[in-house]
Amino acid sequence: MTTMRLGWLGLLLGASNAMALPITGVVTADGGAAIESATVRVWAEDADAPPIPDALAGEVQTDQGGRFAVAELPAGGYRVAIEAEGFVPHDIAELSVPKDGAAPNIRVALAAAVFIAGVLTNAAGEAAADAVVETQRPGGRTLQAHTDAKGRFRLGPLAAGDAVYIDAHTVDGGRVLQWPAVAPRDDVYIRVRGGGVLRGRVVDRETGLPLNDFRVTIAGFDGDENIREIREKKFRWTDGVFAWEAPPAGRLAATVSADGYQLHTEPDFEMPPDGTDVELNIALNPGAIVRGRVVDGATGLPVAEALVTAKEGASVSPQPVWYLPSRAPIEDVNAEKPFGIASDRTDAEGAFVLRQLPRETVTVYVRAEGYLAATAVAQPDDAISMELSSGATVRGWLVDQEGLRTDGVVSLWYPLSSGLRSAAATAESGFAFEQVPSGRYRLWGRAAARADRWPFDVDEAGVAIVVSPEDGVVETEVALIGSEGCDVAGTVGGLLAGESARVEFTPLNRAGRWVAGVDEAGRFALSVRPGAAQVQVRTSAERILTQRVDDPCVAREGLHFRFDGRWRLYGTVTAQGEPARVTLHVESRASLEECGFETRQTTQAESPRDCPLMLSAAATTSPSGQYTIRGLPSGTYELWVFGTGHRREVRVASDTRADVHVRDDEGQVSFDGVVTHADSRRPLARVYVLLRQPATGLHPTFTSAGYTNAKGVFRRRVTPGTYRVFANKTGFAPQWREVVISEATPQEPISLAPASGASARFTDAETGQPLPFVILTVDDQDMPLGLTKEGAAKLWDDLEGRDLLFRHHQYEDVTVPSWNGAALDVKMRVRRAADGEDP
Repeated sequence: MTTMRLGWLGLLLGASNAMALPITGVVTADGGAAIESATVRVWAEDADAPPIPDALAGEVQTDQGGRFAVAELPAGGYRVAIEAEGFVPHDIAELSVPKDGAAPNIRVALAAAVFIAGVLTNAAGEAAADAVVETQRPGGRTLQAHTDAKGRFRLGPLAAGDAVYIDAHTVDGGRVLQWPAVAPRDDVYIRVRGGGVLRGRVVDRETGLPLNDFRVTIAGFDGDENIREIREKKFRWTDGVFAWEAPPAGRLAATVSADGYQLHTEPDFEMPPDGTDVELNIALNPGAIVRGRVVDGATGLPVAEALVTAKEGASVSPQPVWYLPSRAPIEDVNAEKPFGIASDRTDAEGAFVLRQLPRETVTVYVRAEGYLAATAVAQPDDAISMELSSGATVRGWLVDQEGLRTDGVVSLWYPLSSGLRSAAATAESGFAFEQVPSGRYRLWGRAAARADRWPFDVDEAGVAIVVSPEDGVVETEVALIGSEGCDVAGTVGGLLAGESARVEFTPLNRAGRWVAGVDEAGRFALSVRPGAAQVQVRTSAERILTQRVDDPCVAREGLHFRFDGRWRLYGTVTAQGEPARVTLHVESRASLEECGFETRQTTQAESPRDCPLMLSAAATTSPSGQYTIRGLPSGTYELWVFGTGHRREVRVASDTRADVHVRDDEGQVSFDGVVTHADSRRPLARVYVLLRQPATGLHPTFTSAGYTNAKGVFRRRVTPGTYRVFANKTGFAPQWREVVISEATPQEPISLAPASGASARFTDAETGQPLPFVILTVDDQDMPLGLTKEGAAKLWDDLEGRDLLFRHHQYEDVTVPSWNGAALDVKMRVRRAADGEDP
């Protein structure tokens, strides 16, 4: 017998003339036998939201043949849940009822239910009664049970092979987190020891005496090495002893700080989930102090409320800062606190004190409202004075082709950082830029009518100026630039309900890209340059169409796109039984040649009708691990999860569900190593290690980067293959090497030698201004050189006798053939724009 219960939605259907369709289907067991009296519930809601009883659209039970039919429903998205006694519940994250066409008909096979059972005891081995035991079933549902008087529990229903983690909480506050188990199992024995205690003792390394005022901060990490939470506690008058009850289980890092001492970091230790205590014995090194005063460079008066920070080493001087830092508290501004940066704000006399610094060279940064940023290098226990500059003022007039002052917009461009500022200009008062650092700039102007459009200059129009440190005001006159381009329009058809799109124009003979949105009617319009371009439509569902247009200004109304296909590929992604936040890609298994594509810049007309126009698409899972890729034409696709080795073939001929379970070890191997000092063999912390694997086919270039920890260790999970590994740290000679990574790859040792060779200095040949960085190329290997605020860097001995190439995107390349090891003074000349290129 089939029963049905309808709420408010049934009343609405009775009063509506809108077309409505039923959801029908069949529920069977894994073996194919029909399941009678299974409950089918339907919610009219978004797939990412949890089921809400008030939103229940229908509830029915299956008949003897396992068949069901939910009442006729208006077009839209629904969530379906199916349950039956003795089977694992099944969720369909999203099911669409179309406005026309066939009603949804689904077939679901339920897995037989199994359970995880066991006993929970306290630290004394006694039964823990009325404790809460819970886990999360793959797919997101939380399962919960309470222990009986003998501490017994039973969790389920689960499917055979489900790997879960169990959490338990007793009435007296004891807990166990992330206890692993695989269903089915009936012999689980869990002993609760409380929550574990992180304890230890803090002493002065030189005297061995305990400290009586210190702070302990712990941070937890997730599987991707990201900080997931930070907690802090202060301890006073404890004779150096600290005890932290029930810190979070898992991998942790801890720092201990005290006035007058350097920060101490325990970078990687484990709090076991079974409540085992962990003890840390910590000796703090006496720390250095840097005192100083910040004054106005022009008046000598103190600057109050300036933000002063310090970082290890003699760091690269920052590029000119045109934005002003917020006046938020230091704790908010300093994102790395409490793991290594000392900060302070100047008082009314401009004084500051940076404490807990390492006894080595540090770089001091100062930022203050109304001033440009400044840096200084300080040694332990230094007293320094720092002068801030307000910069120069650049002002003038915008004139038209006849030399008359006019309204418009003037742009000021700083080539070294590609920084751009804009200011309004009027015929009465002209324009002005405040707080301009010394350097070389270019200005150009646009008419007021074109202020909101791209400045498509015809040539290298603009005015070049040089601002010196002594300049207070620089005056100039800027002429309107000539311009070219046109307004184009077109349409995008075949969009799905709720799907948005944008159109991207990419010139084929010059840099740049122009983007326009598509309105609800599928129309778009924007201003573009003449000339050949690739035009691509990309939707919110990651559907893509591409055309090559010889000249969009010739056929301004003829750019039309239409998407074919309406099938959805959807499902849930889990990793170790938990919903996974990942990006999935699908690619057509038909080759580019089979579809008539020579390159991605191909017109729609060149593609045979039986090949998908959209060769690839992507989607990111929701917090509950669900994904949907819409608009796929019928065909065979390769489905793969970015950053993992998971790949599978999927055939799409209708709406298709493809659940994905990603194992931590699926297709991936661990690549780790240690970086040491070539002379002392001591581990090097904060070494930047980059792994790069080149692109293959439609798959993008894969890179994985990170820093070594305090023990000089790096660890990454990658798919097997050939990688180029780059290791770099300021003051050391960087290294490139090629490594074939497989399961048999041993730990990779890397030894960095100090950059002990002659120095090289890089400046602008016209202004003498130091450059912030250059790229050094040796034997086809690119290595970025971080430069000091004077534009200098140390080279290293083994470069002697080799050809050196120095590059910067704004300057002409400089080659030093067979370098003889002598100091270099490299004056780089500005790269002049070629005909037809942007300046």
